[in-house]
Amino acid sequence: MLSSLLTPLSNADQEYGENYFFSMVNEDKNPFLNFKGPGVGLITFKTETGMELRRMIRSLHSHFRNIDIYDLGYIADENQQDKITEFCNAAGVLPVFIGDGSRGLANIANDWSNWIISNKIHKEFPACNYTGYQRHLCTQDDIFQTEEYHYNHVSLGKMRSNPAILEPSLRDIVNLYVDLRALRTSDAPNVKYTYPTGLNAEELCQIMRHAGTGGQISVVHFDFELNNSGCLQESQLLAESIWYFAEGVNIRVADHPLRSNDFTTFVIYAGMIDDDLDFVKHNQTGKWWLKHPESKANRYLACSFEEYQASIGEDLPERISKFIHFEF
Repeated sequence: MLSSLLTPLSNADQEYGENYFFSMVNEDKNPFLNFKGPGVGLITFKTETGMELRRMIRSLHSHFRNIDIYDLGYIADENQQDKITEFCNAAGVLPVFIGDGSRGLANIANDWSNWIISNKIHKEFPACNYTGYQRHLCTQDDIFQTEEYHYNHVSLGKMRSNPAILEPSLRDIVNLYVDLRALRTSDAPNVKYTYPTGLNAEELCQIMRHAGTGGQISVVHFDFELNNSGCLQESQLLAESIWYFAEGVNIRVADHPLRSNDFTTFVIYAGMIDDDLDFVKHNQTGKWWLKHPESKANRYLACSFEEYQASIGEDLPERISKFIHFEF
């Protein structure tokens, strides 16, 4: 199955240098037919950027004892990415696809399970979750629709003014799409259509680490279009962000309330809605969730300790209020 979907590398050690990062490499002289998780798998197109990224990431040192990291080689057919994802997930591996600028966001589903790291809200995907968007790049209608009806959207300004909101807003990611245009020009000078303002490299790495700790994530897609091929700085940035994603996967714990009983429950009275709210805190990771007061399907909102504290007062935090009034 793997051999029909992916093209192995040839002479990996000679082409890309000594390997300190990958547990196994899919290459001509030593192809692997079976692999298992928990783990992360890198998949690129056979482009100069993909090759440069491979050189950069192989020089980084793996500190990860709980997972394996696979270099799965090159994608043979871009239309088979969903099939590759299913195959990897069945083995317990999270695939990370590095785009070539042609696929873009055109084929993603418009639903809540998709998180898009972007500097703007895409009209064709109003139901997706967004992180890092800049208000001056979005229409007023898009901002209204986004912020009125969704509780996990976080603009760049909100992310920086309230850093504690970032991790819980990313905790329930299923499919992650990273548009490198979200980065500021100085951090990704060869990515087309960036702006002087945007995410910085450290913030992208932080986002990727949080995404890795999420218990539901199944796939990561990096999307970008470069002014020049084989750009060193962008390849280094991609390598570092993948490293931090792998670190997140390595330390993640099955701590969602539907997957664990190791919780302490805190019940508070919310005068604004005249009802009790059940907050739960995982005893090992210290992460917080709010149980929806009316949903029969036991829906939970990942939240921060700060949001729990603020809910004790007379006014509910914005994300808490939107979640409570959201029609599932």
